[in-house]
Amino acid sequence: MRDAEYIEVILPLALKGPFTYRVPIEMRDEVVAGKRVVVPFGKKRHYAGIILGLVNELRLGAKVKDILYVLDDETVLTESQLRLWSWMADYYMSGLGPVMNFSLPGALKLSSHTIVRLNPAFETYEEFSSEEQMIIAQLNSNEKLDVHRLESLDAKAKIHRAINSLLKKGVVLVSEEMKGAAKPKKTAYLRLTGSYHSDSSISEMLEKLQRAPKQFELMMRFFENADAEDAAAMVVSKKQFLERSGLTTSILNSLIQKGVLEEFEELDQFDPSVDRLTTELNSEQVRAIQEIESAWIEKDTVLLHGVTGSGKTHVYTAIANRILDRGEQVLYLVPEIALTTQLVRRIEKLLGHEVLIYHSRQTDRERLTIWMRLLKSTEPCIVIGARSSVFLPFNHLGLIIVDEEHDGSYKQHEGSPNYNARDMAIWLANDLNSKVILGSATPSLESFYNTKKGKFALVQLMNRYLDTELPKIELIDMTKSKRTEESLDYSQQLIAEIKMALSLRKQIILFKNRRGYAPFQLCESCGWTADCINCDVNLTYHKHFSKLLCHYCGYSIPQPPACPNCASSKLSIRGLGTEKIEDDLEVFFPDARIARMDLDTTRKKHSFDSLITSFESGSIDILVGTQMVTKGLDFENVSLVGVMNADALWNRPDFRAFERAFQLLTQVSGRAGRKSSRGKVLIQTYNPDHPVLERVVNHDYRGMYEHQVSERQMFDYPPFSRIVKLTLMHNDARFNRAGAEHLKNLLKAGLGKRVLGPEEPPIARIRGKYIRQIFIKLESSISLSKSKKFIQSCLDKMDGHEEYRKIRIQLDVDPN
Repeated sequence: MRDAEYIEVILPLALKGPFTYRVPIEMRDEVVAGKRVVVPFGKKRHYAGIILGLVNELRLGAKVKDILYVLDDETVLTESQLRLWSWMADYYMSGLGPVMNFSLPGALKLSSHTIVRLNPAFETYEEFSSEEQMIIAQLNSNEKLDVHRLESLDAKAKIHRAINSLLKKGVVLVSEEMKGAAKPKKTAYLRLTGSYHSDSSISEMLEKLQRAPKQFELMMRFFENADAEDAAAMVVSKKQFLERSGLTTSILNSLIQKGVLEEFEELDQFDPSVDRLTTELNSEQVRAIQEIESAWIEKDTVLLHGVTGSGKTHVYTAIANRILDRGEQVLYLVPEIALTTQLVRRIEKLLGHEVLIYHSRQTDRERLTIWMRLLKSTEPCIVIGARSSVFLPFNHLGLIIVDEEHDGSYKQHEGSPNYNARDMAIWLANDLNSKVILGSATPSLESFYNTKKGKFALVQLMNRYLDTELPKIELIDMTKSKRTEESLDYSQQLIAEIKMALSLRKQIILFKNRRGYAPFQLCESCGWTADCINCDVNLTYHKHFSKLLCHYCGYSIPQPPACPNCASSKLSIRGLGTEKIEDDLEVFFPDARIARMDLDTTRKKHSFDSLITSFESGSIDILVGTQMVTKGLDFENVSLVGVMNADALWNRPDFRAFERAFQLLTQVSGRAGRKSSRGKVLIQTYNPDHPVLERVVNHDYRGMYEHQVSERQMFDYPPFSRIVKLTLMHNDARFNRAGAEHLKNLLKAGLGKRVLGPEEPPIARIRGKYIRQIFIKLESSISLSKSKKFIQSCLDKMDGHEEYRKIRIQLDVDPN
């Protein structure tokens, strides 16, 4: 791009892009696709954007600003990543700016902020308002301050008026500066300077150090620890060296000042001397590996369908080791951040290569360190991470493993674009000529259908690793079953089975997909319920906080002592959440060690790790949890799993409800009896004849698939069609309804009966915004790209409408 006069730049903004900028002559040798440049945007703001490429032709009369400077000496993105971004923006109908925001670690995203500093030339004024005096006092103590920091001193409007007044008086100066970014984590090392790379120079140096015993001792320890014959190759970790030698930093600094040693930094490196443990594969796993590698000759993607406990992880690691041994990299995707901890512990000893972890709960610095390591290296390593790991800058990617590929957590639900990491992984592998393994005990209907159509290969593991039987699943009919005296939510059979498991020193998992103590509070006198003021939902009671809380917007109120409507004291808690189950179990089993795993108990950075470690070590007898306990966790001492209420899992207006219920119940059932003995699963239900439960009890995935796929074909749902969902939001219900009707008419003009709705979702108001949804069902024979272009043209018309442009419209391609 040496002769590039104009370039396209991606900015981290929710606007259509990219944006065109001129490159000053003196910077034209520096601009390369994938580097960051700082550019002006609007009247005052500056942003760090990514160079996408050259501009071949400028629009006539276009006003173009100059880039300010090039941030990087080397690119921070690979060409493959830029291709992935472009595909993602096109497929999910999003701008490149939102894609950039999702993809880059925070430390690489810079934007300017307004800085206020005292004008060194100003003369003191007699008259200042109290706010002006406060600002001047702060600036006398600090060389410069961010406007956001000053805003915290008083009401924002007052502070802004005071800053403007001080500007007019010439007291302060205002400028834009780029926000600082984290730097990748590096390790400090020590080595000999170039003056001491020969035997004679080293001997002479040691002779001189005889007069400084401590410095002489440090050098002798250095030679012992450096473990290299060539002086130029002698390197030790500074931290480890000082710890082992017991010598002080001041002694080391003296040798650095004398020019004997020098300190340098490098990104943390993997120790290749770590021994690789071996695991014995059974004959079915060996066959599966052979079939996967044979299938890859013709198809790049293989679906590994293995029952729970069949040892899919062993198959993954065995194949990953082969990829790593030939010098390539592996990406291992998991649906939840929480799963990375146990997974790393399980597989890092099986791999003789570096294991890296990448997910959104890490600090900016931690994520940047991984990013830069991969960007600068082609060395073999395996990255274990959640969906954001698909954006990493791999240079030599050989394999992507998508574990629990059916899981809805691979879909990004908050913000735009609503991408699916599984589908992106398949696209990325195709772009890089890599291979893919999709693994699950309960594959998504779309993936299994793709094996039937010949798009993916299918390999199966139908027996558990140690030939242990799949768990025995029993249904408890809550319409007939005897309940406990303490609570109608527990059958006597469930309590008796828990008691039996505890007596045998086994562990128990209880599943209820609702956190909190109870889903609502009711006045028995007047019927009042505690509702959210911003959302159309009841407030959930959380006993631990003594609050009623909205799980959608965070609104909360203290638990009222009496009914706010009629002043009655007859307030009752209704329903069941994980917090109440934990409380109830402490009454049923006072000697048992009980813990809870849900969003409330795992918010802190290491809280999930601590829970997993405690349960694995046997320090917890009963674990109560939400969906977290169903996903890929492996506990060998769990003999019993209880499902508190299965009916809530399929009673939803969603064509995937039956499939999801089967997957969830099968997955949680799979936590029982994974090692030496057969486990048991008890499912409490008011509808024991439901077809989903029949399939679950018989471990009949094929039956579920055939039943569901025939229904979807009949009503033309995925995988026989593609769906685009449009969600309209506004704080005026009537206005939003009118806007939705207007958009429907625009869409129907080109798509006809394919447009369904608009309709209200089950929760029709969230965070003060009223919601209407339009679904577009596109049959497989129609051009998806042409349909999306037409949909976008309708959205552009809405954006150009004088009134309806105020409605926020969220677009979701392939919603799940």
